[in-house]
Amino acid sequence: MRQLAKEIGVNKNTACYMIERIRKVIKENPEFLHSLIKNYKV
Repeated sequence: MRQLAKEIGVNKNTACYMIERIRKVIKENPEFLHSLIKNYKV
């Protein structure tokens, strides 16, 4: 968690909360992540 927090410039608690929310969305709607990756443009 500390490395993620440092990389994205937030505190450890915020990074932990973000990971929890992302995992919840992926578990409830796996297609959401797929659509994000599919539509991601650099």
